[in-house]
Amino acid sequence: MAELTTQYPLPEGVIDARVNRGQLADAFNVSANTIDKWRRDGMPVLQDGTNGQSYVFQLSACWAWRAGEVEGKKQRDAEAERSVRQLRMAFLNRGEGRDADAGMSPLEARAHAEAELRLNQVGRERGELVYVSDVTDGIEAIFANIREVLQSLPDWMEREAAMDAASIDALTRRCDGALEGLAETIAERFGADPGDRDDAGHPQDRAARL
Repeated sequence: MAELTTQYPLPEGVIDARVNRGQLADAFNVSANTIDKWRRDGMPVLQDGTNGQSYVFQLSACWAWRAGEVEGKKQRDAEAERSVRQLRMAFLNRGEGRDADAGMSPLEARAHAEAELRLNQVGRERGELVYVSDVTDGIEAIFANIREVLQSLPDWMEREAAMDAASIDALTRRCDGALEGLAETIAERFGADPGDRDDAGHPQDRAARL
């Protein structure tokens, strides 16, 4: 924890203090139920709550823990999205089309390439074709928006609908599951050949074969 607090110190001007559950929730602008969830996820506690006695937290330690969690999730998301892009590019770049020029003379290959280039230009001008990078950027933006909405939904529902802690936990798990399912769908759609299936009929992961 000392390493984390050094890496992620409190913002300039913020004085470290011992705080209770409600104060910590106010400091992070989240619900008390979210603080309970973070505590179960490993956020450090100075003093456990007992009958008639509140939980006690060190503000700097909680700030550092949360910053580390957020940064770690960003890195995991970036790695996952990078893998999805790599698999998608591998999927788009493989196939019989790569050998279309095989057996052509240099003159025929050049004419074929020029015709294909012109065809692609016309397709883009008509809006029938788009650059892969534009599609990738669009998918990433959509996925980021969905992730932001689902991750903030439990807090929003607690504030607006006064949901209890058990319901919030269930909703959080459902949102996390939805995000994982979406990531798996993208990886399956763009990272596995529909014809490559295991004995059970499920698409095989191409990551090990690339």
